[in-house]
Amino acid sequence: MIYLVYGTEIYLKNRRIAEIKSQNSISNSLMNEVVIKGKTGRVETIIEEGETHPFLSDKKIIIVKDSELFVAGRKDDSNKLAKWLESAPEYVYLIFDESKIDKGNRLFKTLRSFGQVEEFNMASDVQIASIIKAEFNNPNVDHRVLQYFISKMPNDITYILLEFSKLLSYCGAEPISISAIDEICVVALEQQIFGLIKYIFNQDTTTAINFYHELIYKKESPIAMLGLIASNYRNIFQIKDLARLNHPSRDIANKLGLRDFVVKDYINVSKRYKYQEIKDALKLCLDTDKNIKTGLVEAEKGVELLIFRLCIKNSTIA
Repeated sequence: MIYLVYGTEIYLKNRRIAEIKSQNSISNSLMNEVVIKGKTGRVETIIEEGETHPFLSDKKIIIVKDSELFVAGRKDDSNKLAKWLESAPEYVYLIFDESKIDKGNRLFKTLRSFGQVEEFNMASDVQIASIIKAEFNNPNVDHRVLQYFISKMPNDITYILLEFSKLLSYCGAEPISISAIDEICVVALEQQIFGLIKYIFNQDTTTAINFYHELIYKKESPIAMLGLIASNYRNIFQIKDLARLNHPSRDIANKLGLRDFVVKDYINVSKRYKYQEIKDALKLCLDTDKNIKTGLVEAEKGVELLIFRLCIKNSTIA
């Protein structure tokens, strides 16, 4: 049996691989499980391992990680392996764990025709909540508080689970609270910028500038913040376009690699913008970047001025 699990969400891929291994338990697993990692892994090695009979067992598992055999660059190797897979021994259970794939790739088409292909990208907020409850045996946390916690986390389930474990240790027998989340959890810059963007959209210039100063005080890079501000406006442009075509919010989230709550908020925000106004905001970001790089303005002051101008501009479109 041949499996391909691909996508960006490592936790979900690892969980699926563990399920496959559990469903196809083998004798003498130490002798009959092989892991081949990286694009330097030779196709010949995969084939040789596949042709080598299992030791005192009727099954052998071969896990190939991040081989890049499903994207451009290893065409000859991909074709060679695809041909072998068409007559691979029945005792072989081959699992490919990949980050990126090209659906036009011959190897991908071969696997799709007689293997199992599953995609694991960013989980929905509902899935994340379910995983947290399962991993921590229904922890003592209110639904609203759990959603607040999830909204503060990056798109990385492993990181989310580590932060939630910290919360449980911190709160002990007491229920988890929003104040505990604010006090103990490390919030990624990307999520903090989302908060800054909200102030900008609400034309709250004073709060936006004060929040920016807090981030500077925490030693966050103004250049990194500039990039994330521009990225948020690009997301609004794309979300506005996809929503206009009646794409469901969950589909938009998957397509753009964004969290559900971000897409829902930005669908509402995008209704307040004309396409040209979003382009104007992006031009302000580009001009700021250029002025910083050419030395016309110091980075910290340049981004502060950008935030001020974006707040003022928003007041004209509310």
